[in-house]
Amino acid sequence: MLIQNALKAYVYLITSFMSDYVKSKDAKSELKVSRGKKKQLTATQSEIKEIIQLSKDCLQQFSKIIDMKIHFLWPEHRIDEAFINLLSNTCFDVLENKNFIKEENIKHNVFDIL
Repeated sequence: MLIQNALKAYVYLITSFMSDYVKSKDAKSELKVSRGKKKQLTATQSEIKEIIQLSKDCLQQFSKIIDMKIHFLWPEHRIDEAFINLLSNTCFDVLENKNFIKEENIKHNVFDIL
């Protein structure tokens, strides 16, 4: 039970960190400055690469977790629906971002997880 809760907390922290980081960068890229001419600030290429690398790392961690025999941690060897939903919702959020769709490794990891 203790390992199960630790695994849930670890996956929750990864998904929370990943979604917050991506949302903060998306908000920055959509921010408009209203001095004189309207300018749209966009995320720099290095920030986009940083987000993509972070997502790759997180998705690789999810793949490693799923590859382990974690179903033995739950009663009756059935993984909680909430745990599965957490992973799948994160994968769908990644697929919604246009920057991630371009990366083959990310798409491959997402579809392996799903």
